[in-house]
Amino acid sequence: MNILDPVPPLLIRLNTDVYDGSDGERIGSREAVGIMSVVPWLGLGIGLLANAWHSDRTQERSWHVTGAMLLGAIGLAAAAAIGAQGLSLALLFVAGCGIGAAQGAFCAIPGNLWSGAILGTAITTVNLLGNLASLVGPYVIGWFRTHTGSFAVPAYGLAACLLLGAWPLMSNRTRINQGRTIA
Repeated sequence: MNILDPVPPLLIRLNTDVYDGSDGERIGSREAVGIMSVVPWLGLGIGLLANAWHSDRTQERSWHVTGAMLLGAIGLAAAAAIGAQGLSLALLFVAGCGIGAAQGAFCAIPGNLWSGAILGTAITTVNLLGNLASLVGPYVIGWFRTHTGSFAVPAYGLAACLLLGAWPLMSNRTRINQGRTIA
């Protein structure tokens, strides 16, 4: 397997979707910035640690990332649908758990696909290009917020990114899990 295989663009796209989804957790009103910014990130940390631990224990990556992305998408979309209520904060916590869980398990996928010098290049390329979402995402969210007057539209967009990112992962799950070893 070499760096020119079709899987690296899929991983870059998935990494972009995962990190784009985490930008959506910054959605909130000015009055509740403190709570709205702590609770989702707390969920993100819990999800990241718990899912990465379980994924390493079972040596399965595809379902761990896909399920987590779906949980993040559901949490974001549901929080946007109900608006600014107490329940939306709990749903943002759920979204944070899902998005963090996806990030933790995702980081192990390149190790299943490549080895040696190609692995270092692949990880660097996937992270470099995927993290562009963290640069572009807040501007896109701001643009939609300004033009629609609502945070719901960007939240739905981020949820859609998470849903769309799950498809290439699941369609390549055999290849992604082929390098796993049970300790």
